[in-house]
Amino acid sequence: MATKKTTTAKDTKKAANAVKEETKKVEKEVKTAAKKAATETKPVAKKAATETKPAAKKAAKETKTAAKSAKKTTKKASAPAVKGLFFEYAGKQVDASTLAQTAKDAFKANGGKDAVRSIELYVKAEDNALYYVINGKETGKVEL
Repeated sequence: MATKKTTTAKDTKKAANAVKEETKKVEKEVKTAAKKAATETKPVAKKAATETKPAAKKAAKETKTAAKSAKKTTKKASAPAVKGLFFEYAGKQVDASTLAQTAKDAFKANGGKDAVRSIELYVKAEDNALYYVINGKETGKVEL
């Protein structure tokens, strides 16, 4: 007859202790690896933060400068200045800046109190008249 091996309580306890020891080793290795990863990550994060701050300050400064420049450009673009444009009709010659000033003066004389931000001029030679639109809403006519 064949003999059967039986597991004794002593053998089971021995195996359980071996598993416990192996588990402790693995846990210790995992903790060590986690600490090492944390230690290695901190300087990289600190360096990234240190390098990012000057770039952020520079970007903010450039944005502020660009905004100021855009604001100045907008102001310049909206100024109602025309140079070197002349109208000739019926033996007369009138330059655009004189016409613009004439329209502004007529606007003020007719009770216009708003600042002149934009001006549109229309010269109608047949009527010998200058028609104007100030700030996109105030209209008028001046005899030339």
